[in-house]
Parts: sequence; structure tokens; C-alpha cells
Amino acid sequence: MSNILPSDYKKKLLKDYRLRFLTVVTWMLTALVLSGAILLIPSYVMSGSVERSLRSRLESANGSGRDVISAEVINESKVTAEQLAYLDTYLGAITTPVKVFQLVRDAETEQVSVKGISISAASGAVEINGTAKTRNDLRSFADSLKKISGFSNVVLPLSNLASDRDIDFSLSLTVKDLVLDAATTTAPETVE
Repeated sequence: MSNILPSDYKKKLLKDYRLRFLTVVTWMLTALVLSGAILLIPSYVMSGSVERSLRSRLESANGSGRDVISAEVINESKVTAEQLAYLDTYLGAITTPVKVFQLVRDAETEQVSVKGISISAASGAVEINGTAKTRNDLRSFADSLKKISGFSNVVLPLSNLASDRDIDFSLSLTVKDLVLDAATTTAPETVE
């Protein structure tokens, strides 16, 4: 199909088409902005009422009740601090099997090798098996265990001191305040 319209007229039609298109787009954007503004009016009114109620609550809180609340908070925080200090000292005295293992491992030296630790949950008795290079090394290991505040009755049998070198030993001790926690009740009693 051939277009018999003159080129000036074609340009004018294209210009009119673009103008109509821009007019429709402008009216659509205007309608969108107006409808959005109308839909935001309830939120604006609601936020204003919430702000007024919060301001009134703040003014009432800044009144005479402020001193009473702060005194109660200070007293409660002091009581909580005292309770935490008490629990900290009490929990520091409790010994768990994991703590026993750590204390024995800390007392171990290069000359003394611990091969096994057995803990009796009922009595708090601990048996430590291992090897020491010399008698003096074994004595110093036993002495270092005696110095630990959580252990008592550290017994090193004389039969362990019969050999002069490469001594296989077995010594026993008692743990004060042994407590089993959830993590240790599933673990075996002997670790080698």
C-alpha cells in the first residue's frame, strides 16, 4: 500500500501522535500520584494520633514516678549483682570431670606421661595411670597434684617407687565437690 500523504502532513501527524501519547502518560502519572496521596491520608492521621499518645505518656513518665522507678531499678540491679557474685564464687568451687582432666593435664610434664584417668562419679575418687622417667619426676608430679585446691588425699603407693627409671605408676586422689553435668554423663568414665 502506498502512502500518498505529503511529507509535511506526515510529520505533523507524527507530532500530534507523540503529543497525545505524552498527554495520556502525564494524566496517568497524575492520577497515580493523587490516588497514592489519598491512600496515605489515613496513615498520616493515624501516626499523628499515635504521636500524641506517646508524647502524653512521655510527659507522665517524666513526672513524679521517675524517681520511684529509678530507685527500684537501682535496688534490683544491686540485688542481681550480689546474686551473680554469690553464684560465681559457688560455681568456681564445683569441679566437673572435664575440669579434673584439665587440672591433671596441666600438672603433667615432659618427664611424666599420663596414660589413663578413671573417675568414680559416686565417690569422687580418681585413679591416674602413667609413666614417669625417674622417681623424682613422679614425686614432683604427685606434689603438684597435692597443691591443687580441688584435690585431696593424693596417694602415691610406695610400690610405684621400687624402680629407679621408666616407672609405671598408679596414684589415687579424691575430688572435692565433683558434679556431673549433661555433657559428661554420656562420656565413658575411663579415658586412655
